[in-house]
Amino acid sequence: MSTSRSLIRSFCALGLSATLAMGGATPRDVEFFGVIKAQRFDQDNPDVVRLQEGGIQMQVFVDLTFSNSVTSATLAAPNGTNVTLMLESDGFNRFFEREYDNLLGLNTDFADGTYVLTMQTVNDGTVVATFSGFAGDTYRAVPRLTAASYNAAQAHNANNALNLSWESLGGTLSDFVQLTIEDENGNSVYESPGPGDGGALNGTSTGTSIPGGTLDPGKRYEAILMVAAAPGGFNSDYPGVGGVAAYIKETHFHIFTTGGTDSEAPTLINSIPYYNQSFVPRHSSVSFEFSEPMNTSSHVGAIQWTGSGLSTFTYTWSPDGTVLYAKHNGDLPANTQIQWMFNTDVLRDVAGNFLSIDFGQFTTDSNTPDANDVEQIVIFKGQGLFQNSSTIVPTGDYVFEMTGDLTGLNTVTGGYLALPVGGVYPVNDYIGSTFDYSAEYASKTDLDRFFPSGNYSLGINAVRNGNKTINFTIPADDYPSDPTVSNLASLQALDHTGPITINWNATGLGAGDHIGLAIENEHGMEVYESDENGEILFNATSHTIPANTLSPGRKYFVRLLFGKIKVDDNTSYSGVSFIFAFGKETEFIIQTTGTAIKATLSPQQPNVLQQVEANGDKYWAYTLEASQDLSFWVPVQTLGTGSSGFLIFYDGDSQYASRRFYRIREPQPDEGYQQGFVALGGTVQALAGGAPIAGAVVSTSLDGVTTTTDSNGRFFLQTHTEANYSFTPYTVTVTKSGYATFSANQNWGDQPRGLLIQLSPP
Repeated sequence: MSTSRSLIRSFCALGLSATLAMGGATPRDVEFFGVIKAQRFDQDNPDVVRLQEGGIQMQVFVDLTFSNSVTSATLAAPNGTNVTLMLESDGFNRFFEREYDNLLGLNTDFADGTYVLTMQTVNDGTVVATFSGFAGDTYRAVPRLTAASYNAAQAHNANNALNLSWESLGGTLSDFVQLTIEDENGNSVYESPGPGDGGALNGTSTGTSIPGGTLDPGKRYEAILMVAAAPGGFNSDYPGVGGVAAYIKETHFHIFTTGGTDSEAPTLINSIPYYNQSFVPRHSSVSFEFSEPMNTSSHVGAIQWTGSGLSTFTYTWSPDGTVLYAKHNGDLPANTQIQWMFNTDVLRDVAGNFLSIDFGQFTTDSNTPDANDVEQIVIFKGQGLFQNSSTIVPTGDYVFEMTGDLTGLNTVTGGYLALPVGGVYPVNDYIGSTFDYSAEYASKTDLDRFFPSGNYSLGINAVRNGNKTINFTIPADDYPSDPTVSNLASLQALDHTGPITINWNATGLGAGDHIGLAIENEHGMEVYESDENGEILFNATSHTIPANTLSPGRKYFVRLLFGKIKVDDNTSYSGVSFIFAFGKETEFIIQTTGTAIKATLSPQQPNVLQQVEANGDKYWAYTLEASQDLSFWVPVQTLGTGSSGFLIFYDGDSQYASRRFYRIREPQPDEGYQQGFVALGGTVQALAGGAPIAGAVVSTSLDGVTTTTDSNGRFFLQTHTEANYSFTPYTVTVTKSGYATFSANQNWGDQPRGLLIQLSPP
């Protein structure tokens, strides 16, 4: 069950309490309704809680008493935003949800003030509910489990009660707190009591207990600890029905139970260097990332290496047992193709399930390796701003970020950050050539709670340089001035064929402080960065972007960063630059004139059936769509261009189709990943002898679309059903005169290919 549903369940409980209090006796068309501003966080360690990506949300819901008992529902926000609540597939809920990257986006669309929810019901007529509770972002504190409770939840004996404690939420008796636990399929297995049930948690609560036997052994669960503040109280505009407007903060964490049996084999998720990667630095190590924690003693003799000049490898595991690092004893041989292969029945997970065989290869470069495993490390506390005209406003982006550049691949295998408030935060994201750890928040109070001023210690596990420790102090706040562009008006109608100069005020920055400028397009693709072009701006007051860097007829988002450097240490890790800075970053919009470049498909190359080429705008995203009949189109692939604007799409399904038409379009910037449609491809053969069967009709239970096999018995069935059946069985049926009908109901998946279906005589 999704987070959204957990929020609804919680407020269903609130609504029920209000309904009982109002004495409603006659069933109404609506059970509960509400308007919610929410912030969602993750706690994946004992000490730090971080805002989820897209964790700022606006949610509106109406829960129906009877199927389709509300024919429409709309919400009018005080600043003119109007939204329509869509009917969910079960017919019992109308729902609206929108995610934001920051609080400014949410409050721009849904400002403080009066909200009006209009519900057209079947039996109760038109109901108008007015909410006045949103004012001043009165969220409670971010829920955080105590370190002891978090650790207990990572290895819990399901037969015993699980006692969970959390820090003060800063709430009141009128606030509502709920703990929800869901299994891996999203089904709720536990909820703490609702307001009408007795024993409900409130804003002053700091703990609860889950009875023994509630959870199953050997399972992973997602728990959600939520605190809701409803400053406007309950809505009484719909007699007998509860409604509420509320601010919510919720923290997600995992509970792992011990015992049970695990029969699922682990899989290799990723290896770096990636398959066939070239010019791999010779002091790199090789990382293997697995789908679950592994038996960390099972790597002995697990990997077979092939390559001229190779010596032995030393192996280390990440603390959670999901990443295995293989470090060659000495630098890797120069300009050499190196192959690796897992030996069967050696690597296994904690439960003893063996990893299937896998292999890969890469080629090293010929350069002399760097002396250090790390090039530089930068840590900063930052605040986000947005400039519109001459006005600067906070975005609600507050971040603690650590970035580092490695001199090779996987040359750091782990580390930690010791916090001044106690606790050691494990930093394990060191796979590849860089590491980037960030914790974002919607308020400065939250940022300073988890990363306050004080003494820190950063530990680095470097492959060749050994363990390094950098001690540093984050002083009291000393942020730079707000980056403010002085010629923003002239940047709204730019000629992209000429140089573009951006001017700003750099008051208060010193000669050693940092200024950076980066430009992204509407798809979030970076098209320019001053640092990457070899120019560190320091205390400059302008920067010129070269002609033809941008494209005509496009809108761009520019970020101007001021960094006030407070720690500059080159000695703790000799030869490695370590910097801490306070930063402020202002985002603003610029616009080029002219007509946007349209993408065009190139003529199909003969005998290259799976490759489709196109030309479009540079640094832009395009979606290739395909059709069998020029009426029903399905997405094949969405790709981004580079500086040339050239694209090569691959359509693996073209090999199954007798004909294939293509078109290309620009996806909307917020369109995201396209799920596509269920499609099947394969061969139909006779059971006896394996001869191909032509003219067999292939269909599914998903819709009425069918296809027939060709002279080689091959088929490609493109259904018109969206691909959301990954975990839902459906029936595939094959019929042919003179043969028994084949019909099987199972989990075929969204995109099964290479199917072999055999028909037997009747």
